[in-house]
Amino acid sequence: MKCDKCKGGMKIKTVKMFGESVKAKVCSRCGYRLVNIDEAIKLQEKLLPKIHVERRVIKLGDSSAITIPKQLKTFFAPGEKVTLDFRPKDMEIKIRKAE
Repeated sequence: MKCDKCKGGMKIKTVKMFGESVKAKVCSRCGYRLVNIDEAIKLQEKLLPKIHVERRVIKLGDSSAITIPKQLKTFFAPGEKVTLDFRPKDMEIKIRKAE
C-alpha cells in the first residue's frame, strides 16, 4: 500500500497514540499514520472510560456553563456546534456533535 500523502511505502507497526499502543500502517518516508476502524474503536474504548470527572456549574453571563475536560478537546473543538439532550427523569445531559 502507498501513502496518501507522499506515495511512500506503508508498513504495519505498533505505535503510541494518546498514550496507548495501537497497530497502524506507518509511512516509511513521511511518518503518516493510518489506523483501521477496528483499531480506532479499540483505542476509543480504552480512552473513553478513563474520562469520568466532576465539574461545577459556573455562571457565564446570564447563563450557566460546564467546561469540557481537556481530554476531549480532540472531539469537541472551540466554536464547534453541539446538541444537548436533557432527560429530567435521570437528570442526565448528553452532548453530541450537531449535524
